[in-house]
Amino acid sequence: MRRVGKIFSGIGQLIARILCVAAALLFLQIPVYIDQYLNVLIQAREEARPTYESTQRVAFQQNYSPEAYLDAMSNRVSNTDSLQLVRNTLERYNSYDEKIQAISDAPLWKKPWVFYQKSEKSIREAMDFRPGVNLDQESLTYGLIGILLCSFLLYLVAWPIRRLGRKSSPQS
Repeated sequence: MRRVGKIFSGIGQLIARILCVAAALLFLQIPVYIDQYLNVLIQAREEARPTYESTQRVAFQQNYSPEAYLDAMSNRVSNTDSLQLVRNTLERYNSYDEKIQAISDAPLWKKPWVFYQKSEKSIREAMDFRPGVNLDQESLTYGLIGILLCSFLLYLVAWPIRRLGRKSSPQS
């Protein structure tokens, strides 16, 4: 009977190790996903850059901020649709720039939460996520966190089971 218990114990340890490796691989994807999101966000900002820079250049030539220049132009021009488009582009550029800075500058421990707060659903949907493994300090830290978290959860699950097993076994 003890031999059967040892076999099941060995299988349980194997399953626990497989689960911990799977958790590590899952946690390794966090920085990969954030990096790919930042790349898409940077591309979106770069699409808005020409409009932002040309508006800024014209506004500064006339001693205005870009927003004040657009306000002044909206009073002079009858076609406010194109001005609204430029205004939206400027707001989008500034928003993307602020999000890129916030996510990039976030410390390792806060980066997933900053990403969660600052990420935009439309950008996440535009992403074509490709799983991968980066072997940098950040990724390895997240992988280690995955292993430790999985080990802790497995311990929490196994502890009551072991305790029940001790109570039900006959005492000699």
